[in-house]
Amino acid sequence: MKTMEIRMTLMAAATCATLSVAGFANGNLITNGGFEADADGTTVSGNFVDSTTFTNWRAFAVGDQMATFTVNAASAFSGLVGMQIERTAIGGGDSALDIDPFRVSAVGGEILEVSFASKKASNEDTQIAITVAMFNSEGGHLGDLGTIFAPGTDAWGTFSDNYTLAADTVDVNVGFRVVSATGAPAIGAYQIDDVSVTKIPEPASLLLLLAGGTSLAVCRWRRCA
Repeated sequence: MKTMEIRMTLMAAATCATLSVAGFANGNLITNGGFEADADGTTVSGNFVDSTTFTNWRAFAVGDQMATFTVNAASAFSGLVGMQIERTAIGGGDSALDIDPFRVSAVGGEILEVSFASKKASNEDTQIAITVAMFNSEGGHLGDLGTIFAPGTDAWGTFSDNYTLAADTVDVNVGFRVVSATGAPAIGAYQIDDVSVTKIPEPASLLLLLAGGTSLAVCRWRRCA
C-alpha cells in the first residue's frame, strides 16, 4: 500500500507542477484578444486616431495614411467575430491596430510570446507585421521588436514568436500592420483573431515550480513511511 501511495503522490506532484507551469505560461495578458466584446459590423475608417470604438484596442491612420478596421463574422477564426485590418492609402505617417492605451505590464528581461490567427483578405503582395514597442517607467520608448508573417488567402493559419524585453521595460504595446516584405507600409487587408500575449517563464522559474512539486512529493512520502 505504501509503495502504491508513494507512486500516486509522485504522479500527483508531477501533474501539479506541470499544471503550474502551463498556467504560468498561458495566461493571456490582453483583454478582448478575440474581439468578442465588440458587435459584428463595428468599424472605423479614414484618417484618424481612435481608442474607443473597439474594446481595449486602438486603431489609427495618421499622416497620409488611410485605413479601415472592421469587426465582423467573416473575420472569425473562432467565436462569432474577428477583426479585418485594411490599409487603403500609403505615404508619410503610419496606420495600425494596437493596444497602446491598454499596454501590458512587463519587466525587463522577460520573454513574451505573441500569438494570433490570420488569413489574407486581399490580392496585393503584402504581409502582416507584429510590433512590440517597449517603454520605461518615465514613458520613454526603448525600441521595438517585431516579426513579419505571410498568411495565405486559402486558409487560416496560426502564428507566434517570442520577444525578450529590454532592460528597464515596464510595459509594452503590441500592434499589427499591413506591410511589404521589407516592412514598409503597403496597401492590403488581413483578418486576425485570437490574439494572445503570454509570459514565457525563465528556466530558473521553471526549476522552482518543478522543485516545489518534488518537495510536495517528498513531504508526503515521509508522512507515509
